[in-house]
Amino acid sequence: MIAAALRESRRLLAEAGPAVVGAAALAGFAALAGDGAPGADARGQGLVRWVRETAPLVAALVACGPLAAARAGALARGRLEHQVDALQAMGGSVARLLIAPRLLAGALALPLLTLLADAAGLGVAYLDGTTREGGRALAAGVGLGDVAAGLARGAAFGLALAGVACAAGLGRGGARAPGRVARAAARAGAGAVVAVLAVHLALGGGAGW
Repeated sequence: MIAAALRESRRLLAEAGPAVVGAAALAGFAALAGDGAPGADARGQGLVRWVRETAPLVAALVACGPLAAARAGALARGRLEHQVDALQAMGGSVARLLIAPRLLAGALALPLLTLLADAAGLGVAYLDGTTREGGRALAAGVGLGDVAAGLARGAAFGLALAGVACAAGLGRGGARAPGRVARAAARAGAGAVVAVLAVHLALGGGAGW
């Protein structure tokens, strides 16, 4: 199970990593443009919020496609082609062999994607204006506890996204109907966004960036 989860995590990083970096950089530029030119203390507070809340949120929203929609479609195809039924007929456990590895992969991949978003956003902040001012803001604001809180939030997002994917892909409604794969992917994509925002608010995240 662990080996399967690690393989799945690597695939998720390869699929979503570049998009997460690009989205985080754009969000960082947008945040800086909206803030104007604050001092080091104010910018440091903004960077803390970035690491604790915004970077995990950006990573999770980008991952809704590869982690939730694509994985739900793959699971739905497996059910449509009787692969899931064959697994159960051979005595295999769907929970242990299909669901658990994907939940673990989500919990592993999202914190790593969060680190990529952290690096992209903090890099934009460091290079904005003068690097000396950016360095003072980083030193004044971000600590290891903030990074750990962001990674924990990312793990929660990953579990939520993987859970949505498994529910949408393995659900029995219309299991043999044409278009099941596309419908499962669409449901997972929409449900994943709702799940991410719900977890964000449940963990005390703000309504804005």
